Amino acid sequence: MRRPRIHLIEFLDSAGSAPADAHLRAAVLERVGYAVQTVAIRDYASVADGAPPHGCDWDEDGRSEALALDASRAASLARWIDEGAPERVVVACTRHDGGALARALPKHPDITWWPAGMTHAEGGRESDAARWRTLFASDDEATQAGSLDTAVLDTGAAQRRRLPLWDGDFVLAPVPLSGAAGTLALQAFATLAADQNALDLVVLSHPNAGFEREARALGVGTRVHFVGPAPREAEWAWWSTAAVALLSGQGAVSGGLVLRGLAAGCPIVVAEARTESPVAAWLARHGALAGVERENRQRLAATLEAALERAPGVTRAIQRGRERCAAHDVPALSARLRRALPATGTAASEAA
Repeated sequence: MRRPRIHLIEFLDSAGSAPADAHLRAAVLERVGYAVQTVAIRDYASVADGAPPHGCDWDEDGRSEALALDASRAASLARWIDEGAPERVVVACTRHDGGALARALPKHPDITWWPAGMTHAEGGRESDAARWRTLFASDDEATQAGSLDTAVLDTGAAQRRRLPLWDGDFVLAPVPLSGAAGTLALQAFATLAADQNALDLVVLSHPNAGFEREARALGVGTRVHFVGPAPREAEWAWWSTAAVALLSGQGAVSGGLVLRGLAAGCPIVVAEARTESPVAAWLARHGALAGVERENRQRLAATLEAALERAPGVTRAIQRGRERCAAHDVPALSARLRRALPATGTAASEAA
């Protein structure tokens, strides 16, 4: 029997997303019974100052599997879909309406959204644009649109041993510093660093002149290091050797990035600034949050110190985070998707 066809578009619109995520999602869909073709797209026009985007699609030689979202690419996407005649087009991205990608896609009767990350915008006014049906709509665990509940984890990668990339203890900022949360993170690190002489802050993003000035003003300019976006294998090494991770960005965050931190056993602390972080809310719901602080640098520094010292609550959060990861490997997510498929009107379960 011919397997129903899916065209999967991985739209890299969140920190930590990469073409490798498309391969993991394809593995889930193929186990369910689909024949899958994939493509990864990044909207380079949305990147400020022409800097390479944050994410893990770049390898050590500066090459990327991600294609640019431009007029030429929109035309080729249309041909790819029209000529392939898939039964379903699945778009993995953060936004329920697809954002810039939606404008580049041709009309198709069955475009389905695979939530790929979380952003602060979830809590605000819904977009006026059309919202796609969610692939896991009938899955009880995937109740919050854009949540981390449908992220996929490469458990084989999590188990590989890696050499450390840094000499000494460090706090890891796995996404770029941004806004008031970034300032709060720097202030808390400076407070903590006053009593921790050998502790550094490693930020997996390109240098940011504004935050570099703030770090110098706080007296920690030589201890804050912007090392650039990390290819996926390098990101795993950072996660597995960090003393604690501090999430302080206000943009979209890939669900897979958060899961990789949990799988590596790295305690995750969140600097929220003024609004509740959806990532912190998800981690707290699953008992995997090592700490969170919205306003006070001293309290955030104390939270980081508790994570560094592996206080009992932090140890429990690490364990629960690792346990949660079991629901996100390819076999587990395939089973969840198979259960959810009757509500999506597909024949894939018959072909499996």
